[in-house]
Amino acid sequence: MGDALVTPTLDDLCEAIREAIGEPAATLAHTCDVLVEETCRQWPERTMANYARRLNSEANGAGVLEAIPVITARVGEQIEARWGLLPSHAAAIKLLARGVVIEFANVWFSSVEARIGIRAIIEVVRHTPRA
Repeated sequence: MGDALVTPTLDDLCEAIREAIGEPAATLAHTCDVLVEETCRQWPERTMANYARRLNSEANGAGVLEAIPVITARVGEQIEARWGLLPSHAAAIKLLARGVVIEFANVWFSSVEARIGIRAIIEVVRHTPRA
């Protein structure tokens, strides 16, 4: 994402994450995109930026790994609070949420340029009222 896109959009980020996840995200594209948007809202960008500065530190690497399930849970909780969850929705979220957060992190940590692009997307998402 960082090398290919000069000014990435939310759609670009969603597409990159769907491609990285593969078939489940392609089949459940809308659900995946909703999860990406919610991940933007829940992403602890300052903390993750600090981790990125010293990712070779064992403590920072551990911090990232510990954050993944917390972020995933927050994303799931927000989706459930917003829409409620039918059993089929819960299954889709469980299937995709962790993968979305992990692939979001992979993009975030891929380069400084990617972080700059994602920060711009986060800013837009957080200041856009939810539909």
